[in-house]
Amino acid sequence: MATFDAVFVGLTILDIAGRPVVAIPPRGGVAFIEQIRLNPAGTAAGANINAAKLGIRTAAVALPGRR
Repeated sequence: MATFDAVFVGLTILDIAGRPVVAIPPRGGVAFIEQIRLNPAGTAAGANINAAKLGIRTAAVALPGRR
């Protein structure tokens, strides 16, 4: 069974970033980008990531939202 030094419970979201953006398409239009990055964010996720970078064995508890 895994053991952890800290468990983080709280707000966890996912930031989606695309690049490069060379132009914003007109309403209803489409533009293509070369890269998409998914980054965990939020108070629980941010603290979890920072603690893990310090060598702390971490876990996170999150519940998916409806939106």
